[in-house]
Amino acid sequence: MKARAEERLHSGKLVRVKVEHHDFIEKIEISGDFSLHPSEALREVEKNLVGVEADSAEQGIADLILETLLEHHAVLEGASASDIARVVKKAVTD
Repeated sequence: MKARAEERLHSGKLVRVKVEHHDFIEKIEISGDFSLHPSEALREVEKNLVGVEADSAEQGIADLILETLLEHHAVLEGASASDIARVVKKAVTD
């Protein structure tokens, strides 16, 4: 199933997620007008989300995103790992 979700955050930034999933995330693309340095870390986040069960808890998804960002010494501005996880969860449940 292909799905998408987006949310305008309190910060004013937009987070958009496109996902292909069935029982687990098969492909995911995260975008928006938030900042991530180094920007390549976003591809690592997406790579690490592939294989995650679609019914995973939002907090578990946020923890995985945060762990990936920490591993790559990445700084996320205008959004948080929890914000992205919330939009991912919206995409896989809508």
